Amino acid sequence: MLPQKKYHFIVIGAGSGGLVSAAGAAGLGAKVALIEKDKIGGDCLNTGCVPSKAIIRTAKLAHDMRTAGRFGLSAHENDIHLEKVLASVRQAQQKLAHHDSIERMTSLGIDVYQGEFHFTSAHELTDGHTTLSAKRPWPSPRVPPPSKP
Repeated sequence: MLPQKKYHFIVIGAGSGGLVSAAGAAGLGAKVALIEKDKIGGDCLNTGCVPSKAIIRTAKLAHDMRTAGRFGLSAHENDIHLEKVLASVRQAQQKLAHHDSIERMTSLGIDVYQGEFHFTSAHELTDGHTTLSAKRPWPSPRVPPPSKP
């Protein structure tokens, strides 16, 4: 039999919604497990919001420099160095990553599990090594039928 850990809530997915839900529940005193099969921070930090906004900001800056004459300034054409642009994207991600880190979540009293879990019942999930149980896994609009490992 696998080791079983009991929680008030199991939050599935450590994207922005999952992180806020886990932190909020832990802040109210709940025993919380947070499961993420990929990167902590989800799409927003890793592939979506943060990187795209950093690239958009760079593009806007390049545009403003080319069209500076509209403000009475000398216009400048600049070479775009993709590797430096991507380094600035990574820097923006690193600046925000500590908010979404495993260290921060554990400091809030949240147990973080990285890996792929599947439901074995309406209240239990397993990764084949550990079973997590809770009255309410989140999100839980409907519980899928048990899957086979």
